[in-house]
Amino acid sequence: VGMFKASYYQQKGFTWLVDPQKPLAGDVLNCLANTKRGWKRRYLKKPVLCYRRHQKNISYQLHKRIQSLVYVMDYIVKEFDESVYFPHIKWKELEENQRQSLKYFSIGKTFWRMAR
Repeated sequence: VGMFKASYYQQKGFTWLVDPQKPLAGDVLNCLANTKRGWKRRYLKKPVLCYRRHQKNISYQLHKRIQSLVYVMDYIVKEFDESVYFPHIKWKELEENQRQSLKYFSIGKTFWRMAR
């Protein structure tokens, strides 16, 4: 997940997404939005920044962390085709009612695994 400076967005004229109802997960939300916008991304095998952890980080507040995960999952399901987040399933071979059933079953399994 990328971490972005708001000033970069302002300088380039990009919109920094913030949901006033759910201000959590700003970096993740914007990383997903940037992916949808077509921004190029790369995987790096080493750290490129230092993340300072402190008591106010969301990582230490389990209830906020769970809210953030649920919000991000909802965003992914709403904004991306299921073939993006479940690429191993042969979606085109299924009828619409089968697609919907398998999609929601797979999402439920993902939430269950996260909760364990």
